[in-house]
Amino acid sequence: MELILPPSLSLNSTFALESTIDPQGVGNKLFIPLHSISSFSSQASSHSPRSPMRILFCHGLGSSTRNRISQQLTKLFEGTEHKFEAVQYPAPSPCWRVSDWLKAIEEKLNEEDTVIVAQSAGAHPVLNATIKHPSKVKGIFLVSPGFDLEFAYVDKVIPGALARLQKGEKLIHPSSRNGEEMLVDLEGFVQYRETCVSTREGDLPIHCPVTVVHGTNDDLVPYGNSIRLLMKLTSKDIHMKDVPGGTHFLSMDDDIVRDEFDKFCVKLGIFKEEEKIVEEKLSAKA
Repeated sequence: MELILPPSLSLNSTFALESTIDPQGVGNKLFIPLHSISSFSSQASSHSPRSPMRILFCHGLGSSTRNRISQQLTKLFEGTEHKFEAVQYPAPSPCWRVSDWLKAIEEKLNEEDTVIVAQSAGAHPVLNATIKHPSKVKGIFLVSPGFDLEFAYVDKVIPGALARLQKGEKLIHPSSRNGEEMLVDLEGFVQYRETCVSTREGDLPIHCPVTVVHGTNDDLVPYGNSIRLLMKLTSKDIHMKDVPGGTHFLSMDDDIVRDEFDKFCVKLGIFKEEEKIVEEKLSAKA
């Protein structure tokens, strides 16, 4: 497998890709720098603690603020000095627009140190918000990010949906576990595609630490999309970990996701040291 150092990254960058497979959509080229993966761990405490922190969670399409990760994060930060909030998007009027999600997230960004956890399509407005307000976002943790999605996505969720949307129909996007159905139309997906940061030329000016976890068996968002995302970031502190056999619907129930979030929290000073805090607090199922 060919190893390629991203041109946007210097040899002093912290960029680790831990992969067990040849990523979809990347061919036989695995894009990682010439650093060893241990470079991420050695940097884990390099960021000065910022306490208390504000942690926002942004769910994806068909999900809700009551989904599994949101419940787990609520439990994790209960009784701590940190503030956790799942962003409540406005009700569609009448159809879903990702621009409404972006506005809701921007309204939550203030002078506090804010860390964002985003899942699936929730990554789209989070990445845009971070580019617009770089000083307000201190770190991003992405779970199966909906980056660079093609219109074919809707056919995976609703067989035959794209042709129907192109005829002007409005359809109900199904809900995931503890999620909510959503009325969708072609305009909404066109907006999502056209405003995705993947359409921007050149590097993406996101400078904060970014961690991505993505399942190798994700049939909704190809695993290779996340690699292409990381290749565009200007951040000097990037980490990606695949979840072997993982689907699109990951949560803190997955050991790898839990461990990576623990490391991410230590890196940003949310937790003082890596002691499997996430695992301990979430050991009793919510």
